Amino acid sequence: MEENCGKKLTSEQFSSTIALMAAKSKPVKTSVLLPPEEAARFDAYCRERGYKKSTLIARLIREYLNREGFSVQRKLFDEHSKKQDGK
Repeated sequence: MEENCGKKLTSEQFSSTIALMAAKSKPVKTSVLLPPEEAARFDAYCRERGYKKSTLIARLIREYLNREGFSVQRKLFDEHSKKQDGK
C-alpha cells in the first residue's frame, strides 16, 4: 500500500492513480527514421486513406503494445511492489 496525504491506498487505487496521471500527461515527441522508399510508401498510404502520420503511428504503437500485453501501469506497479517488499 502507498501512503497519500496520510491515507493508505490499495494496490488497485495506486494503479488507477498511475493510469490517471498517464492519461493527463502531455504527448511526448518521438522521431521515426525510415528509408526513403518506406517513407514515401507510408506518406502515400496516409494521404490516400486520410490519416495524419502522427495519429496513425501512435495508434499502431498502442495496438502493438496492447497485443503484446505490455502496460506501463503494470510495470510501474510491479516496481512499486518490489520497493515495498524490500522494506
